[in-house]
Amino acid sequence: MAYPKEFTLAEHLVVSGEDVLTPGHELGINRQYAQLQIHVTAVVGDTACIVIFQTAKHGTDWVDIDQTEPLGAVGVTELALTEVSKHLRARIQRQGDDSVELTITGVSHQVFCTPRDIKSTALPDQAFSEMSDEEMMQGCLAATDEAMSYLGASFDGPLVSWGGALRLHTANMAAYHLLKQRGIDVGNESMIRQAYEDALEWLQRGAPTDPTILDASPGVGARTAYGVSQPRRGWPQ
Repeated sequence: MAYPKEFTLAEHLVVSGEDVLTPGHELGINRQYAQLQIHVTAVVGDTACIVIFQTAKHGTDWVDIDQTEPLGAVGVTELALTEVSKHLRARIQRQGDDSVELTITGVSHQVFCTPRDIKSTALPDQAFSEMSDEEMMQGCLAATDEAMSYLGASFDGPLVSWGGALRLHTANMAAYHLLKQRGIDVGNESMIRQAYEDALEWLQRGAPTDPTILDASPGVGARTAYGVSQPRRGWPQ
């Protein structure tokens, strides 16, 4: 599974004067997809909006990555954030005498590949030209869930880290499922199907001994303090 984890950026927050910047929230290890819900319970005016920030790649500066349309009515607004970094925060801003009361919650997911990986390793960009990153991320989630159903025999999720092989194979799995849903172009079906089958074979034969796949269970004989757990029987929990 993609190990969904709930979090809260703001709870019953009233903004009526200066803009408010929420504390930074740590999503966790390798959680590259987050779904946010902004619950507006009271609002005056129509200038309030939410700007979402994440830490830059080097981990110190904050950069804005998305924002809502003006929040002029009570209700729920959703944002889907793809390829996010380790930390998120929100700025609630408004103008004049406008005010807003809201709660911001979310769910983060661990995914083994991203839409960028699909485009760069699985198939050319044009194959997915009619798909949004959010639609492609659903394929990444499905591929991660499917991959973990195999990896769960040898590793305890969520994983701490993994390498290019798992990223490549899950990107191929995601591409297969996305294009199967849309309708695979004639002439590409055998190639896409073969890449998918190769991925499943690698998950069964190659992945259990891949030194780049690390889980959070040291165990006996682990490679590092966060090493690969010893093979175990049973279905992943």
